[in-house]
Amino acid sequence: MTEPRKILLPFSGIYPLQKLIAKTGKQLIFPFYHAATDHPPSHLKNLYRLKSKKEFITDIDLILKYFNPVSPEILKNKEDFENLNKPSFILSFDDGLREIKDVIAPVLRQKGIPAIIFLNNSFIGNKDLFYRYKISVILEYFKYKPLNSGIKRKLEEEFKIRITSFMDMQKALLKLKFTDTNYIDRLAEEFNIDFNSYLSENKPYLTDLEVEEIKSQGFFIGAHSFNHPDFSAISETNQIKEVLESSEDIKKRFALDYSFFAFPFSDIGVSKSTLESLHSNPNGPDASFGTSGLKKELGFCHFQRIPMEKSSANAQSILKTEYFYYFLKSLFNNN
Repeated sequence: MTEPRKILLPFSGIYPLQKLIAKTGKQLIFPFYHAATDHPPSHLKNLYRLKSKKEFITDIDLILKYFNPVSPEILKNKEDFENLNKPSFILSFDDGLREIKDVIAPVLRQKGIPAIIFLNNSFIGNKDLFYRYKISVILEYFKYKPLNSGIKRKLEEEFKIRITSFMDMQKALLKLKFTDTNYIDRLAEEFNIDFNSYLSENKPYLTDLEVEEIKSQGFFIGAHSFNHPDFSAISETNQIKEVLESSEDIKKRFALDYSFFAFPFSDIGVSKSTLESLHSNPNGPDASFGTSGLKKELGFCHFQRIPMEKSSANAQSILKTEYFYYFLKSLFNNN
């Protein structure tokens, strides 16, 4: 949760959520998660706080108290979502993790809620592991391994900083970027951490067959880039190429008649002209998504989603904070 939202969270109860929705006029929201589980796996537990199954169900029930679920299909027709006359939401999940099948899909099916599942093409079927998840696996390994002088020396040589505790190493590792993937792999190899074995044993991602099964249950499928790069670090040409090619692959692989794309991490660094170029392209997505919370839309089908895992707060508190923050920014015409 960003600093302004952290500051506002305790004060978000000033207005009832219904009043904030009415004051802002923001009828359609896009909350999103990665996973929900009672047993956070090594590749996730050192990155962010996951909701338990019970917490996730509570979140969904709180969202349903104020918003109606609507099908992502409305995003294919601008008039459909512009003419919504009730507060509504479209739910989504990033990275195509196995918890979608094991925990999330059964809950959503029971409650009659559709959702978009965004997949990284290169990770489907456990072919590879997202570099941040690799970092979490490495951190989990060292969490229970004493940092003796030999290991400390090796790590200090790698990171070029003084390592006195697990926290020092955690800070250093979490600063690594997508461009450091080869370095992360080399570091794992140095300490006999085998990512291929981890993928084989833990199967963190959905397989093609599982995606087909989820699709047959009424869920929507979208693209999330091939291997989750930070778009602010790649050229405009490569940004466009990544979106079009990963979207086309997902569309063909799962025989879709629509195309949705969620930018990995965020859409920071993606210019308005790039988005316009993508949405004017006949092979471009029907809708694309960032992660900046409630914001004014750009005039075409690009939307900002609300991260629901950035704090331990429940969905009602998170959404109140988002609406309160949006309302305050609107007073200064800053949305």
